[in-house]
Amino acid sequence: MIEHRADLPINAIDMNSGYKVEFFLLKPGDAFRASGLARRRLIDLGPPLGEVYVHAPEDLVLNKLHYYRISQQPEHVRDIASIVLNLGQGLDYDYIERWVQTLNLTEEWQEIQQRVIDL
Repeated sequence: MIEHRADLPINAIDMNSGYKVEFFLLKPGDAFRASGLARRRLIDLGPPLGEVYVHAPEDLVLNKLHYYRISQQPEHVRDIASIVLNLGQGLDYDYIERWVQTLNLTEEWQEIQQRVIDL
């Protein structure tokens, strides 16, 4: 069963804090997820959770683009726009563009960029 869902995240929620975590399985030969894992960032959420690894913002944008293509759910657009607007030139756009091309997400990325411009 997990093999069929290998592209979908597994969710876990801390009942005390309400923090939600999405686990993404790393499949053999998946260069995109391997790259994201290598680029992960360690942050401290403080007690009781402590330090956790999170996606780099560029990888979060790319994952959200991927799931937006699948679901067309507007929260992905909102989340990506928020990241782009808040981090601006702090994002590695070369990295994003490279993976957008590789993952065939050009149409979705252009749509998001236009929506950000329109805000």
